[in-house]
Amino acid sequence: MFCFNFSVADEDSNCSNGVLPKPSPPAATLHWQPAQMFQVSRQDWQALLSEPAVLEEQTFGNVQIKYLGLDFISDKLESSNKVSAAIKQAEEEYSDLIPAVYEGGLRVWECTWDLLRLLHTTPSLHWPGKRVLELGCGAGLLGIYAFLCGASVTFQDYNMDVIEQVTVPNVLYNAADLSATVAGEEEKQDGEEAIDASLALQDKTLQALEQRVRFCYGDWGDLPQLLESSALCPTTEVETVKLACEDDAHTAGNNNNSSSSCYDARNDSSCREANLDESRKPSSRRSCDLKDCADNCTMSEKFDFILTSETIYNQDNYEKLLDIFTSCLQPEGVVLLAAKSCYFGVGGSVASFIAAVERTGRLQHRKLFEHITGVRREIIEIKLLE
Repeated sequence: MFCFNFSVADEDSNCSNGVLPKPSPPAATLHWQPAQMFQVSRQDWQALLSEPAVLEEQTFGNVQIKYLGLDFISDKLESSNKVSAAIKQAEEEYSDLIPAVYEGGLRVWECTWDLLRLLHTTPSLHWPGKRVLELGCGAGLLGIYAFLCGASVTFQDYNMDVIEQVTVPNVLYNAADLSATVAGEEEKQDGEEAIDASLALQDKTLQALEQRVRFCYGDWGDLPQLLESSALCPTTEVETVKLACEDDAHTAGNNNNSSSSCYDARNDSSCREANLDESRKPSSRRSCDLKDCADNCTMSEKFDFILTSETIYNQDNYEKLLDIFTSCLQPEGVVLLAAKSCYFGVGGSVASFIAAVERTGRLQHRKLFEHITGVRREIIEIKLLE
């Protein structure tokens, strides 16, 4: 059976619990694959409807996020004839991380739930019409949340297999009208529901996917140049997603109604939080039609939000990541980065990354959230210096 070694180390008071396993020793020279766009046609979206899928679901207030479960992904890849050598190597080595080969995108890591909870409980965040980049997206849950709330989203992961087999289907299942049959109790685990996905794509859903979503994969080093050459049309039209996201945002602070499998930070005394800037103004951008999208939408507008989780485990990639922040962020844009305080056996840590942020001389940072018992986890807000 196709499976990965997702075991964690024993807990200690520092940060050696629940972290990425120690990777295989890198070769003398790592050959990172260049960044490329992953194109999804209308026919591709439709073809996905004929593929079986068993989904899990997490709810954040009125926002329901559906995603392929790890067991289903493993079975899917095991039976697929499209799996790359990179994924096969990771499976053979029972590894979650092989630098420049496989970068761990098939699993939803812990800090993603932390950041989703923060997004849900922050009423000041206004998504319609915003441009969002999710770096190291994996399952794409952060970007999907923003998409469901009206943003235009670029999903990026290192491995094309992850984008094709996991991210793209997850986006589709959330954008489409789902006629779901909840599985029996014997199929439920950890409060999650296994859902048999029966989809019916409407034309306006396809249009939303074409206008407001794009995908790319490969190395961060040449990602800024790739993004500059590809336009994505922002829109404030959110009719395709029948979710009360705006209403939910106003009540999130008082009603932390989330059935996510992660803990409730608001009720956890081991968590510390700061508030995001509540001075954000609604976007003044207007939606545009596909026919004039090329004229009105350019990447010179850059991103209003960059969301990323569990991406600072490799210090060798810090310079690339920071270059994306400084070159792809709007002047008033915000980076929200979730990470374990340190990655035992791999080398990365929040402290070392913050030091790298400060060395740029172009970025400011502050801590928004800290989980201080067991596996230490943090969320950092990063902005351009004024």
